[in-house]
Amino acid sequence: MNRYLGDPTAGLGLCAQLIAQCDRREPHQEHLERIGELINNELLTLVEDTDLVAGTGFYHRMQQLRERLTEIASFPLLERCYTVAVGGAFSAGKSRFLNSVLGCPSLLPTDTTPTTSIPTYISQGRQDRITALNRYGKKTEIDEEALGAICHAFNDRFGVTFSHLLQLVSIERQSLNYSSLAFLDTPGYSKADNVVHRGGNTDETIARQQLRTADYLIWLVDIQNGTIPKQDMEFIASLESRQPVLFIFSKADKKLETQIREVINTARRDLERAELPYLDVIGYSAQTGEEVSDSGRVLSDLLDAINCHKPGTALYVQVAQQVSQYVSDIQTSKQSRKLTLGTMNELLFDNQLSAEQQTHLQDMQQKTKRELDRLTQSEQSAHSCLRALLETLESLMVILELAIDHQPKLQQLTEYRKQSDEQQWQPLSFTALLQGEKRQLTGYADLKRLPAQVKTISPVGVSFESELNLDIIITRQHARTVLGTTPLTEAFIPGTPVELQITSNNKCLVHLNMPIPA
Repeated sequence: MNRYLGDPTAGLGLCAQLIAQCDRREPHQEHLERIGELINNELLTLVEDTDLVAGTGFYHRMQQLRERLTEIASFPLLERCYTVAVGGAFSAGKSRFLNSVLGCPSLLPTDTTPTTSIPTYISQGRQDRITALNRYGKKTEIDEEALGAICHAFNDRFGVTFSHLLQLVSIERQSLNYSSLAFLDTPGYSKADNVVHRGGNTDETIARQQLRTADYLIWLVDIQNGTIPKQDMEFIASLESRQPVLFIFSKADKKLETQIREVINTARRDLERAELPYLDVIGYSAQTGEEVSDSGRVLSDLLDAINCHKPGTALYVQVAQQVSQYVSDIQTSKQSRKLTLGTMNELLFDNQLSAEQQTHLQDMQQKTKRELDRLTQSEQSAHSCLRALLETLESLMVILELAIDHQPKLQQLTEYRKQSDEQQWQPLSFTALLQGEKRQLTGYADLKRLPAQVKTISPVGVSFESELNLDIIITRQHARTVLGTTPLTEAFIPGTPVELQITSNNKCLVHLNMPIPA
């Protein structure tokens, strides 16, 4: 029996350690706080003042970057490595696969109990240790028994889950062969979460956020599926990764080699029909450590090839891209108002307008001028905030002894490529149905700008998740009417942020920014 599970006193002590506030001030803390102030005060004020549809998504992404920065500051070692993420459905065998590939049979817990797990990084270190980082920025060293308890069985034993309390777990081992790689074991995205989560921290959300930040992706599928499930392919498509994925059928020891190759060939055809870029499709047995492929070395060749020095962190460029794109959105809005003013000026010279119409037009003209002035001030504030952010980031990287990669590889910018200067956006609004208890809406001061995100596309329509305990659905027919020839899967990518505007007791508007293909 795991001592943290068998002894309630030891279990309580572990909980107390993991949820405690940080009791000492690290050298980098001042810079993190300054970045937090810039995002939560100046950028939030900027978003509120400009009142652009893209503002909610921009602020959400900046918060994600801030969380990523907190992880980097706590574990700079991980940012010096390329990240190889291992994803897949629940019970696809990710942990057993990593234990086998890394040559450490008991490194990661492999309990199949469907409780919430935590993103776990494995990298080469100067000493063997396991460290947990909580959401208050505190690091706690734990042992292997504690890792097994918090990742899988603690909820069943004590009714406590750590997914909303711990950001990640870092495992360092001196014996690992790959000095420039950090392997990421993510939660299985597909299981039903049977515990209450805060802030949308479901396993699917956690897995998506972590996988999007990885440099390379290995996707595991249980070979008993016979091919790659459609749900897996849809999830991978939602990651929008341009880096080809290596697909591995796990538990290959349960099939004959001829059967394995049939499954591989079927999967390749399915991937090509789905137009998903893939590096290769192979079989692998964690039980025997054997690969089934044409060369027998696809996996090892890939890891050897990417196990090289990383030039630096891409976070600096990612922050610059995010703010620069929002500045571009402001400039687009300014241009639109300038055109509107030009049209109004022409109309005011129309002698056929009545005095009442001229007065109304002049009022609109003054309002548009005020909006234009406000956007100009916001643009200046955005530039000022960007300079402050980048200067603080540069100082922070010096403290962390991390180089800045000013020309990061494409896959490092995958999550943010939509925000490049060349990307154009089309704001769309949809009418959605509200179902559930509406009395909770009285607790909100502003029902015009409620954050939410795309959840799923079903035969009924598109559903969304938010802090509101309501079912929010856009019917397929209405979505198709608004989108025209654009497929629903291109507009409504799971995890994409949107804004809700409550318009009546049973309806709301969903505001979405959709990228226009170049």
